[in-house]
Amino acid sequence: MIGIVIAMMSGPVRTYYHAWRDAGRSKAEYEVLLEQNAELNHEVERLSSLEGIEDEARSRGYVYPDEEALVVRGLKDDTISDSERVQGALEEHEKHMPWYVGYLDAIFGYTHDEG
Repeated sequence: MIGIVIAMMSGPVRTYYHAWRDAGRSKAEYEVLLEQNAELNHEVERLSSLEGIEDEARSRGYVYPDEEALVVRGLKDDTISDSERVQGALEEHEKHMPWYVGYLDAIFGYTHDEG
């Protein structure tokens, strides 16, 4: 009888566990996206001013007629892409999971499918 009850409950428990793990990953992604949204809103505000527009034009190589443009090459671009930020947040989320989650992942067959 106990075996039958366990067999009947394994499907719903497995589904619940997968949903719980996916929800945690989604929350980590959501927090990064909120941060990116705030940065983009700040950028919109910055570009709404004359100074911001001028700064952006200068960063693209535009100069006033009485100025001379200089090009500097060889500088390292250490910016992080949006997908790298999300991936980093997901890795950080996984680091802070309790020790037993890895065992439960194996028991319930949890693997996160990208996409």
